[in-house]
Amino acid sequence: MKVKQRVKASEGRSRFTEEDLKRLFATEVYARRDDDKPYQYWLPLLGLYTGAGMNELCQLYVDDVVRVN
Repeated sequence: MKVKQRVKASEGRSRFTEEDLKRLFATEVYARRDDDKPYQYWLPLLGLYTGAGMNELCQLYVDDVVRVN
């Protein structure tokens, strides 16, 4: 019998490398900023700067996002 090791989900995930981020943000979505699907532009940026997951970000309302100087 084996005991399964429990690990936090966040510890089991690998982080994006700088090269991964360059490839992601060099895509066509970021070149053209399609206004038909603004979530494709903003959600990855919010995730990058806040560290929040997609489920958390998708629950936000427009009023939840504010500019802080």
